[in-house]
Amino acid sequence: LANSGDTDTGIYFPAANTVGVVAGGTEQFRFGSNPIPGGSKNLLINGDFAIWQRGTSITGVTPGSEYHADQWQSRGGYGTLADRYTVSKVAASGDALAAGHYNAMRAETTTAEASPNINRYSGLANCIDHPNAMQLAWGTASAKDVTISFWVRSSETGTHGFAAVINAGASALPTSYTISSADTWEKKTITIAGNTATALTSSAALRFVWILQLGSSAYSGTQNTWGSKFGYTAVVDIAGTTSRYLELAGVQVEVGDLATDFAFEHIGTTLRKCQRYFQKVGPTFTASTKTFSVCTAYSTSSAAGAIPLPVTMRAEPTVTISAASDFYLTTDVNNAGTSVAWEVDFADSGTPHITAFVTGTGTPYTITESMRLRSANANTELTLSAEL
Repeated sequence: LANSGDTDTGIYFPAANTVGVVAGGTEQFRFGSNPIPGGSKNLLINGDFAIWQRGTSITGVTPGSEYHADQWQSRGGYGTLADRYTVSKVAASGDALAAGHYNAMRAETTTAEASPNINRYSGLANCIDHPNAMQLAWGTASAKDVTISFWVRSSETGTHGFAAVINAGASALPTSYTISSADTWEKKTITIAGNTATALTSSAALRFVWILQLGSSAYSGTQNTWGSKFGYTAVVDIAGTTSRYLELAGVQVEVGDLATDFAFEHIGTTLRKCQRYFQKVGPTFTASTKTFSVCTAYSTSSAAGAIPLPVTMRAEPTVTISAASDFYLTTDVNNAGTSVAWEVDFADSGTPHITAFVTGTGTPYTITESMRLRSANANTELTLSAEL
């Protein structure tokens, strides 16, 4: 089946229950009777809010750069940042649930910012890093459009702010969406034209921000035009009064100017994508101890051991632990740690791992003696962050 003016391009039927697509006389795709999967068309990670390594309810969230749901953070700047939020995992409902979205992220104001600095903004953000954004070809004549689709529910109706931000804040494009009914799930779509003028060069290449508050000067930009402002008009002020909230579910960013069906993916796949940026082990939430590594004594008081990582991280991570005393070096007895140091230069290359150098109490070890590095209590926690 072809256009009469372009006979070497069209569709044909090479076998039973099979359709082929031809362009320029060459077959480009062949489809069988099975559904065509969405694949990885969603450029955002954790757009369905399945992964919450830091916990599913985080209180006192500040609008700086604090993460909550994996890959999602609270952003803000300029002047006093007095507003605070509880960000939590909640169940989607209504039309969002009917569309297959069981999880949602809720940001509820617990401390209001009634008099914001005229230049300040706060919002919820997700960032596409440089390697994943390169396919957009921004900064060239071939720059591709991107379309953001999402389910949203809020206590407040009216015009809500949204901004695309490139190169770690170098430039922003303000736009908006409208919520018609309070406390009701609605689906929204925003298309951002390909940016032919500016290449994506920063590791934090392309960030999307759902605005919670804008100061009066922060919305003096021009709609759908790149500049220094996060808004072009006054928007709903979620941060201005306590108990106001914004919920998001099923967020997708895809190449092109049309919104297509959400690309659901296996939760294990989403977890591995998130662990490229952040990994957490513990707390154990139990009195029983858990083994982190098998170590070898290199002195009578210290031992070292490798801790394998599930995935290669984006960059060398920052390692944080609850406390050195939350770790045991265990031979036939448990010896509490007094200090822990880390070698992280294998976390982002080769076989991913970090190496722990642990000093315990006293000098009970024989050099080359083997032991386990274990959790000492239910508070033991190890985190690795290579966040943008």
